Amino acid sequence: MHFYTKKLMATSFLPWKEIDQNHRDLFLKKLSGSHDYDLLINDHDIEDGNTYQWLGSIFHIKKTSGREKSYDLSFPKITITEDQIEAIVIPEDFWYKWRFMRFDSYEYKTYGKPGKIIISPGFIVEFSHGVRKSLYKLEKGFRRIMQKRKVIQKKFDKQKKINMEHAKPGTHDLILILDHLKPDFNIGKIFRTSEIFSIREIHVIGTSFFDPTTAMGGLKRVKARFFENFDDSYNKLKDEEYNIYCLDSKTDNHLHEVKLQQKTAFILGHEEFGPQFERKNYPEIKNIKIKQFGVTESLNVSVAASIATYEYIRQVYL
Repeated sequence: MHFYTKKLMATSFLPWKEIDQNHRDLFLKKLSGSHDYDLLINDHDIEDGNTYQWLGSIFHIKKTSGREKSYDLSFPKITITEDQIEAIVIPEDFWYKWRFMRFDSYEYKTYGKPGKIIISPGFIVEFSHGVRKSLYKLEKGFRRIMQKRKVIQKKFDKQKKINMEHAKPGTHDLILILDHLKPDFNIGKIFRTSEIFSIREIHVIGTSFFDPTTAMGGLKRVKARFFENFDDSYNKLKDEEYNIYCLDSKTDNHLHEVKLQQKTAFILGHEEFGPQFERKNYPEIKNIKIKQFGVTESLNVSVAASIATYEYIRQVYL
């Protein structure tokens, strides 16, 4: 496994045929918890007879039950067979921006169920049920989204620089860990809440930038630390003897029933996929949830952060 991972990282392209048959399922399972890889898939079009290549996300890929060599993809939601897999790639430049857009932008909308998403040789999307968007319209929408991202990135970079130079730790020892959240309004709202309650700092993991507008200046004042992976954040917290809790709606342990210590850290995961760290590697991290009385399965992540922060302040400082 280490050999294949090293080769993939070095070349950004790993032919599927070069992976030993006995290791293929294990290899896909190892990569299925990562945002950093995509499958390059060969698809034979039954209408025009041509063969296309398109990217399918390897994130949360699952082997289908009852089918020995078939897999379910999370995006697009489709089942593929092993003989359709051409390679595993790290999307770069335009490819990466395209994937980033479809995961995180609410402005990009499609009509009909995606039949295939073609990347080579140009940026084309085909839809089932005979519904199509023209290449021109799609590219125009893509350019608009990327232009907006550039504006957000510039605003973020400016406020991040102020944060690095002037932000101070808050008066309360709570730390919030944002594990691969989307780069949209939620992170800014969490910074705003954190500034109001004067928490010590926020760890942002795997999100290189986000829209700071909803922070209402919170990014300038709340101490932020940016990490590429969870381990770096975790090791820092353990060195400082923090008690770490992960907010998880699937647990039976309720937040208000746990006696929180002064040095407490809460992990908040991705809005759709939850925390991205490998839980089995951190058995000491306790799962907790906010008690709910309705039928909705989970709270918005920024709302959950606000409730958890207030409960910490109530228990420890009030």
